[in-house]
Amino acid sequence: MIYPLVRLLLCPVFLIFSVSNCSVLTKEGESEEPCKGVTFKGMEYQVGQFDLEKYELKLTSYEVDSILTIPELLKEEEGILFVTNGGIFEPDFKTSGLLIQEGKLIQDLNVREGKGNFYLKPNGVFFLSQNGKPMIRDAEEFKFYKGEVSMGIQSGPTLVLKGGIHPRFNEGSKNIRLRSGVGVDRDGNIVFAISKGKVNFYDFASLFLDELSCKNALYLDGVISEMYCKDSSKNISEFTQNFGSIIYVKERK
Repeated sequence: MIYPLVRLLLCPVFLIFSVSNCSVLTKEGESEEPCKGVTFKGMEYQVGQFDLEKYELKLTSYEVDSILTIPELLKEEEGILFVTNGGIFEPDFKTSGLLIQEGKLIQDLNVREGKGNFYLKPNGVFFLSQNGKPMIRDAEEFKFYKGEVSMGIQSGPTLVLKGGIHPRFNEGSKNIRLRSGVGVDRDGNIVFAISKGKVNFYDFASLFLDELSCKNALYLDGVISEMYCKDSSKNISEFTQNFGSIIYVKERK
């Protein structure tokens, strides 16, 4: 399979994302804490919404860094404000699809057919372009992306693409699980969300589209998902899951 990501190895080693004073921006423009609780259609969610100008967003993976858990990452690096799991991965902890870390292509794009959530087409790629712009694209479209990419992770299914909910999702579905995902809102902010209970795909996608103003959003993972916020009262020892990749936000020095 050939697609034009030829310039990936020319990308700088560090990738920069930002969060506006580590604050969530409300629809009225008021600042809040970096993580907040949101109730939507009777389900509670933890949400982190980050502006991209003052803080770094980074990606670590077991394949490159041998880090599996959130506590391991927090011991390894100081100044971390927010952490959540990356996309779906295999039993050997390699990502199921594309992995670009610090500008280097670690794992190739996966557009094969298969079973499970990852292969519920369209799946997609959450990535950061070289100019710092966060994007989510259908994996098939990403094959033809010609820009430089400093960070990218593939997962599936997509939740929302170009303002439309995934065509295979059914309103009222009884397929309910804990779910986590990432979106890009109308202002270009990154939005992470994790449910506090079991929810179906349709309602989870609707959260991103209708409540969080994301025209593009990607499912990250299910019941094993975790989300850490620095100001949370949750004890570090409660984060016990192993992940193939981990996404985190820290203050830029």
